[in-house]
Amino acid sequence: AQVLEGLEDAIIGGAFSPSGRLAAVPTGGWSSEPPAVHLWDVGTGRHVEAVETDSNPTPHCLHFLSEGEILVATETGFMKLGLDGRPSEFLLEGYYSRFAVSRDGRRALLLKGENPEGGGGRAVVFDIEAGKATPLTSHGSDITAVAVDHAGSIAVTGNTDGEIRVGPITGEEPHLLLRHSGLVVNVAIDPLGRWIASNGFLGDLTVRLWPMPDISRPPLQTLP
Repeated sequence: AQVLEGLEDAIIGGAFSPSGRLAAVPTGGWSSEPPAVHLWDVGTGRHVEAVETDSNPTPHCLHFLSEGEILVATETGFMKLGLDGRPSEFLLEGYYSRFAVSRDGRRALLLKGENPEGGGGRAVVFDIEAGKATPLTSHGSDITAVAVDHAGSIAVTGNTDGEIRVGPITGEEPHLLLRHSGLVVNVAIDPLGRWIASNGFLGDLTVRLWPMPDISRPPLQTLP
């Protein structure tokens, strides 16, 4: 195991670059260390750089857009961090707790929090190239987890009531998957798009696997 030295703060999450050469970890917000994303060379364990995020507390979620850019969700906005001297920019202002990105890096599904202290939020579809944000209103306003398939065409969300919604990212009526008895804390789609994984929290400590619904057909709850 490679030990990444030089951190004095709590660690939440992390990400690898597309080549696997770099590892990124967000820190700061719980100590005197400023909020930043730290990068290491995976092969040598050498600390490469720290890019401050101008947010407080620590960034919640990371995703490498390329070897030189990282998407970051924070309580002040959704932003693109430039590495190795490249410029950084805010893409959206507001509190974003987590997000998922299509394989081609063109589309993101973001969870916009209503309250940084907790509770569910709303899903937002963001076209990264065009810089356009569109609310995904068909998935409700108490969302706690988001995922998107590799093609960027299917959105999956979990909410505070244990409901999972699966549907076109363009906003049509989603399919409902009902089995969790409490808050859904994470959802994920397998690389081939055949399965959905979810795990509960606060009264429902289960991990569940669901076959991907056929979203070309009407959702069951809409049938007579």
